[in-house]
Amino acid sequence: MRSGYSIDDIKSSKAEVVVACSTYNQERYIEDALKGFVAQETTFPYIVLVHDDASTDGTAEIIKRYARQHPDVVKGIFEEENQYGLGKFHWYNEYLENSSARYMALCEGDDYWIDSHKLQKQYDALSREQGAFFCITNAKLLDASTNTEMGAMLPRNKHDERILTHGGLLTSEEMMSLEFIPTATFFADRKVWIGEPVYPPETFTGDRAHQLYLASRGSSVYIDEITTVYRVGSIGSVMQTWAKDKEERIASIKEYINLYEFFDAYTGGKYREVVQPRHDDKVLSLMYASGDRTMLPFRRGLRAAVRRGFINVLLYILLCICPDAVEKIWERKLG
Repeated sequence: MRSGYSIDDIKSSKAEVVVACSTYNQERYIEDALKGFVAQETTFPYIVLVHDDASTDGTAEIIKRYARQHPDVVKGIFEEENQYGLGKFHWYNEYLENSSARYMALCEGDDYWIDSHKLQKQYDALSREQGAFFCITNAKLLDASTNTEMGAMLPRNKHDERILTHGGLLTSEEMMSLEFIPTATFFADRKVWIGEPVYPPETFTGDRAHQLYLASRGSSVYIDEITTVYRVGSIGSVMQTWAKDKEERIASIKEYINLYEFFDAYTGGKYREVVQPRHDDKVLSLMYASGDRTMLPFRRGLRAAVRRGFINVLLYILLCICPDAVEKIWERKLG
């Protein structure tokens, strides 16, 4: 059972931008996100759908307080049963389908915005660029356990640096090739977003899936400014679970592989040159985890290892000679 802001409510909303925020047991983080939402200064109306997925701590009460104090902006949505555990990950799709908003944005409950003009900058950027449907900005990394700043999130490597040096328009291939982009900066055309395909079971459907699909629809805009904070190692986050649980991590690798294979088929191989290296990188991780050296042809596996660096080349050669040893090394690294 769900309570709070309903599908019928959003049908009558005049908001130009709808923000979707997912949260679960994030009592220590959610207020930072809420403060960033209500601090936005815009020339257009916007609403923030804050979805509490049956938290067992004080998260829901904090959301309700902000909804009372800022009723025009914060719209609380509350579940009695955890939907993520039921495999229902994108609760906001039905809201977006019934909205008349021009754009939508994402921000997880453990991340937050630090620029009061973030939405306005992204709204203006996409409004100016015909044929662009997706916009991101830079973000600041923050160690969740120590609150230590870890620098800018982008660029992640030399390749990203070449693409993002001056900001501006990115081609489909450029956006797809970026290693990791901050989810809390996602801003997209709502009509384009809701056209995202239904993915097969056991396929990753999170930020990377959105990135690939939105990039494939046209140009993207990168604003070279830090507007958000991305927490690293947040308690209860999916990434933290992957780091601690071997089976969860292996399952996630397989989901990414399935995503790349589905996307390649969905686009008729149009972006294979960009997608295949990402696919092979995940397969290489699975090869290390399982000790199975046959998952990729030798040359493709070697190219994937080379892209990771010299140590991985040695590890790949060892995999071909003594796969059991590599599996043990991978397990220790994971632990």
